[in-house]
Amino acid sequence: MNRIDHLLLPELAFAVVGKRWKPLLNATKETCMYPDDHAAALYAGKDGTWRKYFTPGKHRPGPKSAGQSLAKYLPPIRFYIRKIISLLKSKNDKEAAAYLGVFSHLLGDFSQPAHWYECEIFDLLPPPQELGTCNLHSRIENICSSLKRISHKPRLTGSSADELEFKLKGRFAELRSLAVAAIIPMLENLYAGKIEKAREHYNPVMEKAAQILADFIYTVEAIAGKRFRTKDMEACIKCSLLELNPDSYDVEGLYGTRPFSGYFTPSAAEQPLPLSLRLAGRTKKVDGICAVPYALPNGNRPFWSWMEFRLPPNIYRRFQASIGLCAGIEPQAKCHFEVSGDDRNIYSSEVMTPGSEAIHLDLNINDVSRLKLIVYTDGSTDKLAYPVWMTPTLLK
Repeated sequence: MNRIDHLLLPELAFAVVGKRWKPLLNATKETCMYPDDHAAALYAGKDGTWRKYFTPGKHRPGPKSAGQSLAKYLPPIRFYIRKIISLLKSKNDKEAAAYLGVFSHLLGDFSQPAHWYECEIFDLLPPPQELGTCNLHSRIENICSSLKRISHKPRLTGSSADELEFKLKGRFAELRSLAVAAIIPMLENLYAGKIEKAREHYNPVMEKAAQILADFIYTVEAIAGKRFRTKDMEACIKCSLLELNPDSYDVEGLYGTRPFSGYFTPSAAEQPLPLSLRLAGRTKKVDGICAVPYALPNGNRPFWSWMEFRLPPNIYRRFQASIGLCAGIEPQAKCHFEVSGDDRNIYSSEVMTPGSEAIHLDLNINDVSRLKLIVYTDGSTDKLAYPVWMTPTLLK
């Protein structure tokens, strides 16, 4: 993200979080360029009066690849959550705003499309001959947002520091998807000299980053002051796994490198199909996650798919979902579903086929720190399977 947008990001967020934060905007903007201003010293492991605003250890730059794990590229969320909440509790608002400025910069850099596929983009969409070899990073990053404001009502992202950290990872995953999706259309328009068109693809990314920052500010203030609105707390009783990113997973790579939701196009289909299940004797479109299991052997690896979510301590007590194979698609390998908590089996289903009625789960996950959703196929190497975890939800 360029300097102009790094300064714009907190302005957009502060405009929607309430009057208390308006006097702190300048304190936030004063430090929001620190990661760039002190980058060389940071990477060399040097110290200075600015050093306290960063986590211990050396900071190492590196190109991001959208195929890698999200956790590899997340900023140190926990560090900034705890620092800012602690400072707000001690009424040191200006210093809290200074830490927020550095966090805002890291959020902005994470959201910048130029930082994703930084190496691969030369092969995916090489510059036209007239540009020759050029700095694609700078060309993308130099596009400034044209946003003047955002229409957004801040929402509580958690009622504790642990819950905020847990849910914020899901928001960052959503932001990454937007940033990666913007790269190619931005470059195509840049190559054609259509700067305003390229900007149109960037603005939604900037807007999402500003929304996340506004929600972050709203939430740390609520946690620090222990002031929660009833509606906010009611909304926090449930947490949909559809809004999160698994901390780790293993899936068949034919439909992308990660589990998916919404619509997909099976190999023989001519148009996208919605995820669906057999519910009460009828096929119904559902909101869910599909993690396609492996269809070919590879050493000792099972014919499986799995997703693991690392849960915050002492918050969620139950896990609910409905499970089954995506209805109406033939052939599929037979499957059975399992749920484990900290490597202990919590649930195992019967063998299921595309015609099987969906099974509703309501499981006790009290004291579970690692929730793992697993699907095994019957090993039919000539068939894929499309298992669906419908509305997977954590409840307090």
